[in-house]
Amino acid sequence: MHKISRFAVWICSKFTKTEIEFLVKNYQIYSKIKIQKLSQKTILKKNIQIIESSIQIPTIRNCLKKIVLDYKNLLETYEKEHNHPLKPVNIRNSENRAPEHCVCYTCKDPGK
Repeated sequence: MHKISRFAVWICSKFTKTEIEFLVKNYQIYSKIKIQKLSQKTILKKNIQIIESSIQIPTIRNCLKKIVLDYKNLLETYEKEHNHPLKPVNIRNSENRAPEHCVCYTCKDPGK
């Protein structure tokens, strides 16, 4: 016997005709609502994809390229605001020191 026919026999043995009609009507209503919800989800997904494709999200590199700073001016402003010069970074381990040729991407500060 096929699975669906076994299921139909089981339903007929457990429920009356009016109960089965009630189940069928409710299933039809539920399936229509479910189809509407699924179509709304697909419409929302398509709209989100359209919006995402039209918006250009800035990358970190693009943001950093716009910021141009000068380390000498930064040190001068710090000294004016705090009334003392900025102390150099205390490197405890000489192995962690940046190479001599490295320069800050944003302010062009040499890593000495």
